[in-house]
Amino acid sequence: MDEVMFERCDSYEDRLRSVFHSFATDPRGDLGSTELESLCQHLQLSPESSSRLRTSLLRSGGRVCFEDFKFNLVSLLEDQEREKEEEILVVEEVVVENDQSHGASHRSEEAAQKVSLQSLAPH
Repeated sequence: MDEVMFERCDSYEDRLRSVFHSFATDPRGDLGSTELESLCQHLQLSPESSSRLRTSLLRSGGRVCFEDFKFNLVSLLEDQEREKEEEILVVEEVVVENDQSHGASHRSEEAAQKVSLQSLAPH
């Protein structure tokens, strides 16, 4: 099973490398700012993700090699996944809190109805 996952990862990396190099006009296979922007669009990254990626990659000199791109892309995607998980946790907490407060108010309403029914009962 581990071999299958490893082969799958290699396949994904090979495809990413191929796409990366298809945008390179530099003889070394590196990308400049315009090429990086085109690659980000091709990968359908959001404008915010594309901007974050360009900012982190281009601050060091203006050309980007595949390994740096891959590392930064994986880091970006991991950050986005972590942010989504945190958002889900926050939403779940709000739902639980709302359920608990709704349950408490519902129990209060039931208690009030019992009291009013008891007061109607003959003594």
